[in-house]
Formats: sequence, C-alpha cells, structure tokens
Amino acid sequence: MAARWLRASSRTSSGRRKTTHQSPPEALPLSKWAWPALLLLVCMSIPLGHAQNDTSCRSHSRSPSASSKWSLLWRDEFRQKGRSLDGKKWSHMLGDGSYYGIPGWGNGEYQSYTKDNAYVSADRLIIKAKVDGDGEITSSRLRSKFDVYPGYKGFKTIKIKTRLKIPGASPGMWAALWMLPETSNKSCSGCGRYGAWSSSGEIDIWESVNTMSDVIATAHYGGQWPGNRAWGASAKIDGTQWNVMSVLWEKDKISWYLNNEKIHEIWSASETREGWYSENTQRSRAPFDRPFHVLINLACGGSLTGNVDRRTVVDTLRAKSRSMHVDYVRIYGRR
Repeated sequence: MAARWLRASSRTSSGRRKTTHQSPPEALPLSKWAWPALLLLVCMSIPLGHAQNDTSCRSHSRSPSASSKWSLLWRDEFRQKGRSLDGKKWSHMLGDGSYYGIPGWGNGEYQSYTKDNAYVSADRLIIKAKVDGDGEITSSRLRSKFDVYPGYKGFKTIKIKTRLKIPGASPGMWAALWMLPETSNKSCSGCGRYGAWSSSGEIDIWESVNTMSDVIATAHYGGQWPGNRAWGASAKIDGTQWNVMSVLWEKDKISWYLNNEKIHEIWSASETREGWYSENTQRSRAPFDRPFHVLINLACGGSLTGNVDRRTVVDTLRAKSRSMHVDYVRIYGRR
C-alpha cells in the first residue's frame, strides 16, 4: 500500500497540526539492515515446508532469538450489558478544553464533550456527534485508565490494536484514536515528564477527517509549541467500513499497520540522527520511553479538517448525527 510520508514542524499556537508533505527521512545505514537481508537469503534457501515452520523466517524485522509470543495486557471488547462504558477502564474528558488550558481543544474545534454521547450498543463503542436546537455541538472524548510503554512489566514490545469505522463521514468530522503521556497534572492535556506538548510526545494511531478517505499515522515530539515536530504518513482507506489499525511500539522504533500492512515507521535518535527526540532531556529514546494512555474521540471542525466553518458542521449534524464505531481496543506485550 502506498503511503505518503509527512514531516511537519509547526501547528497553530494551540492547534494539533499544520501538515506539510516532504520526502521520507534519510534511510538508515546499510549496516542497520544487513542481518535482515542475510536472513532473507537464508530463508529463501530453505525448502518451503521447513521455512514455514521456522520462526526465524516469519519476520525480518526482529532478531531470530526474540520471543514471538504476545501476552494480552489490557482490552475492552465492549461486550458488557447495558449502554454504559466500563468505568474501571475509561474516564470522560468533558467540556470545550478550557479546563485543560486549551479552549477549542487546542485545534479550533466546535464541540463540547459530554458523557451522554458515548455508549455501548451491539457490542461496540459508539461515539455520536450531534447538535441541539440551540446550535450547541456535542460529542465525547474517552481516556483509558491504563497506561503502557516498552519496558512495562518487562515487555520489550507493545502492540496497540483496534478495529473501527466512521460511518458518519462528512465535512468537519475528525475521528481519532491516539495516545498521550501519563501525567499527575490532570488539568494539562499533553503534559508529561518532559514538559508541555509536544516535548513529552503524542502517538496518533488513527486520524481521519471529512470524507474519511485517508488515515493519518503520526508521532509528535521535539519541544513545546512552537518547537514541536511531527513525523507521519497517510494511506488511502474507506473509513466508513471496518479497518484494523495496529501500532508496534519498541524502545527505538514505532511502526503502524493498516489491515496488516505496514504504512509508517519511525526511529529514535539513538538509531538515526533524524530520529525522534525531546528538547528537554538528553535521553535518546525520549519522549517515547514513558507511560502513555489511550484516547478516543470524535471532534467537529478544527485544523486537520481544513477548518471547516461552524455553519457547515451545524447544518451537517442537523441533517443527521454522525458517529464513530469501535469494535475493540487491545494492548499486548512481547518479551
């Protein structure tokens, strides 16, 4: 699947991203990839039946000695009775972002988040965006009560996997499943050990907007705005149908997979001079060496939609409320 590589270094003063298209980052030296190429040649020389049973020939992206067994660390299959979310797994983030110091949720969004717009139906999470008679736009934003990182309980690789669709594709809709750093400062969204956004990082597992014809996979790092950096890619999809998105998070590498096909990969500063970093520390794997939690939301308007005007969003939602469906969220670990 062809993916567009994106690198960006600026957003609005409180916004998420102004995306620019550039060439892929400089490739790593050949020596970084010498052993996978050698392994591939070895596997090609093994009879097919033996190669299929040889775990070292199943993946060329990790050491043959690495464990291939995944352990389930956390999940929500949304199979509970009733419409209420599992309060042991999720909390709601409410309002227009003002409580967190980012009115409009930092992106010029129009909605106010409530608890009522997220519910479980037919074993799926539904987040619904709608407008009332006074023109107030509402939706929901959820925050997991579980946080994770490479090294959590000895698991070197973390996999976050989700299955979702956005049948409510229309101008101004912005669906996202993403991660932010865990912090004791609950009134600061995006803050972490290395400082305010994005010096403490952000991992966008899935973002799609408007017609939902592209999925965007991005990591944010660097310094506090306006010194923030972004490294992302996009791939064509039909977001109104079910898609499976996975992220493999290792200490020096993060990879995105759409329907089991890799669409994006980034590296730490310890792997390449153009790798991710945080301006507020010399740690070569920062900021993605700390615990992150999962977020799910359906926003209305905002920078990534091209700043679709409020009237268009209101008219769209008055014609029909729009929704985001999530079948499951699963987090695995591999030693």
